[in-house]
Amino acid sequence: MCNLYNITTYHEAMRRLFPKFGDVTNRVDPQLDVYPDYPAPVLRNVEADDPELTMLRWDMPMPREFLKTEVDKGVTNARNLKSSHWRRWQAVESRCVVPANSFSEYGQNLAPITKRKRIHWFVLNEEKPLFAFAGIWRS
Repeated sequence: MCNLYNITTYHEAMRRLFPKFGDVTNRVDPQLDVYPDYPAPVLRNVEADDPELTMLRWDMPMPREFLKTEVDKGVTNARNLKSSHWRRWQAVESRCVVPANSFSEYGQNLAPITKRKRIHWFVLNEEKPLFAFAGIWRS
């Protein structure tokens, strides 16, 4: 997944996808664009078998071997799960699901005018129903 997704659904769709939550979903307002460092709704386990819907900021710390002398700008994808960097967040208590209606990926070809990679959007179908993708979280 790239660095941009949308959650444009309303409370009733959240209740249908996550029926354990009852009225807590009324705290989640639709957001057109969610970028790194933006808050967004996340479903996480705080206690065993007691999920919580909360707003969390999207980012994780960079692996040290990539920092050198740079400031940690964070990363948004955990691609190499065999890396020791991600080991502490692989436990069940660090897993979460992130509700979304669409997500984007950059294409390979540059747009002729802007010379930037094009963004391609992915949805389940034309109605853009709510779904969730896997994530990890930290306090």
